[in-house]
Amino acid sequence: MSVYYPMMMNIRSRRCVVVGGGEVAERKVASLLEAGAEVTVVSPTLTLGLGEMAEKEMIRYLPRKYRKGDLDGSFFCVVATNDPRLQKTIWKEAQEKGILANITDWEEACDFLVPSYFRRGDLLICVSTGGRSPALAKRIRKDLEDVYGWEYEILLEVLTQLRPRMLEEIKNPKKRRSALERAGNPELVALVSETDPADLPDRVWAYLMA
Repeated sequence: MSVYYPMMMNIRSRRCVVVGGGEVAERKVASLLEAGAEVTVVSPTLTLGLGEMAEKEMIRYLPRKYRKGDLDGSFFCVVATNDPRLQKTIWKEAQEKGILANITDWEEACDFLVPSYFRRGDLLICVSTGGRSPALAKRIRKDLEDVYGWEYEILLEVLTQLRPRMLEEIKNPKKRRSALERAGNPELVALVSETDPADLPDRVWAYLMA
């Protein structure tokens, strides 16, 4: 069994190639664009969603079958096609060129996996089963979405705003560490729900200093 190293990767302005134009490819492209990647899609056909992205020049579109060399200059590639022969061809080229590859439905050949995830502002919560059961990961992710609601997005924004003040004003390392640890207490989430947004920074600060 492969053990994958969990990491958050900055792919802004990185060139990424997606081979395939179906619904899976559309989901992959949407997440890549959200992260700021420069996406090239290679496929004879596209979903309506991908077609709109191409028309708006959100992606670079090559309306044909994959050709050797399409990966040149890319940081990584995503192969979203169910053609085993094509998967193997692209995987081999990626290996030769040192390009990371994610191949749907062929976990053993993936250099990286894309977890099931959701965002609450800058808070990103991911669930992975190591490629064993995407359906289970999706189910757990949906359960977590109910647990971690909009309050966490607002709380993180306030904590981000207060962090420089904490580092500047709290000189005692032990007291500063204690305040930072209190930032993870569930009482703060309740505070977000019951406090006027304008008063929230002061209320959070008072809680952290208590």
